[in-house]
Amino acid sequence: MILAIFFRALERDESSREFQKNDAAINGTGQNVWGPRVGFSWQLPNSQTLVLRGGYGLFYTRTTGQPILQLLAAPPYGLIQTQIFVPFSDPFPPGQAQIPFFPAYSPTTALTPVTFSANFRPPIVQEYSLNLQSELRRDLVLEIGYEGSRGTHLLEQRLFNQALSASPSNPIRGETDNTLANIGLRVPIQGFLPSNATIIDSEGQSWYNGMNVSLKKRFTHGLQFLASYTWARSLTADTGYSTGVNGGVLIGDQANARSRYGPDGFVRPQRFVVSYLYELPGPANKLSLKGRVLSGWAVAGVTTIQAGQYMTITQDNFTNAFGMNGPSEDRPQFVPGCSNQQLATAGSVTSRLNNFLNAACITSPPVITSDGGTAFGNIGVGAVRGPDQTNFDMVALKSTRLTERFGLDFRAEFFNAFNTPQFANPSNLSAGTSVSGAFIPDSTFGQITVTSVNPRLIQFALKLIF
Repeated sequence: MILAIFFRALERDESSREFQKNDAAINGTGQNVWGPRVGFSWQLPNSQTLVLRGGYGLFYTRTTGQPILQLLAAPPYGLIQTQIFVPFSDPFPPGQAQIPFFPAYSPTTALTPVTFSANFRPPIVQEYSLNLQSELRRDLVLEIGYEGSRGTHLLEQRLFNQALSASPSNPIRGETDNTLANIGLRVPIQGFLPSNATIIDSEGQSWYNGMNVSLKKRFTHGLQFLASYTWARSLTADTGYSTGVNGGVLIGDQANARSRYGPDGFVRPQRFVVSYLYELPGPANKLSLKGRVLSGWAVAGVTTIQAGQYMTITQDNFTNAFGMNGPSEDRPQFVPGCSNQQLATAGSVTSRLNNFLNAACITSPPVITSDGGTAFGNIGVGAVRGPDQTNFDMVALKSTRLTERFGLDFRAEFFNAFNTPQFANPSNLSAGTSVSGAFIPDSTFGQITVTSVNPRLIQFALKLIF
């Protein structure tokens, strides 16, 4: 049995002994920590062909500069101004703002800053795996395993000023019910819009669990191949950590992570890939006329079959009772009697390019205020899957020995060999607009307009070897 243990430290700036003092101007949480990693390989007793392997690692992700770049133009030391038709003779007209610039604030202003959490820290990902490898015969290996990961403190961009719910038992600034008119009185911080006032923090979470099965044949008798199958599930509490420039994008109720819990959009729940190479039998004498014609032929390729990605349907709800009324900040409501299974229309993908998603099952969230304000929609994150994809890439090869010194290789490559359409997800996942409880469908909702793989592409190559 082999056991390996590694530790890696994520260090802080040693110019200060206090976490609160650092170049980032934040608390410095999560610095000077350890990243342990352990792995083992164990040949099972009384067996020469079974090996059990496993491991665990704790990893800290170095964040990109993109979230910080969003603050460069923010007051007080950043400001964007546009001058139109400025005379060349007066490039700096009066009225230019001075730096530092502090926007006027009062309980009635509508500020929309992008700010950074003081408790921001590096994201953490724990990865773990366990797999069993068996040698079925000398050139054939079967492997079955489990892989998982748990992400915490992941980057997300959250609208921090969503209005609260008022009631007689929970009055907010004297308000005892919810209306569109009193949203400004029900927000946590007056003077900031509930929509668009954003904080970039590290409170996101993710869960991944996957089963991997592979069958590998080493090159013998002119044949080698690798067949791999993955059955996976990735869950988050937002629309997917692969989509937002500043991290995960939260759609819907910003204060209720459970309502945003669902499948992430970048993982294929099932994926099967086969790669292969087969050299056709031929004469042993490759320099004879017969050998030059019949020997050196081979075929190779990669076949990919994968399930559709999970998609999240959004809507523009301009009468959300909690102020989430920006573009695509809410999710719509199921029509009574509909469920996830009815969100996609029936039939082949080709037959429903113009209506891949079923708009008849979608409506506006219910009205919950006396002046037409609505609740959040109940269609969940990742409620419907996009189109499956099947692709064949193939190549025919011919290697010819001209002399002992010279050889000629010819390749004919076929990408998407059978010209199978590989349709992408619908281009528009915004179902429509809600105004005072009335739902106005979007005419282009759920339509597939592009493919993710080119049509069949054939290319030839000739190489002289000497």
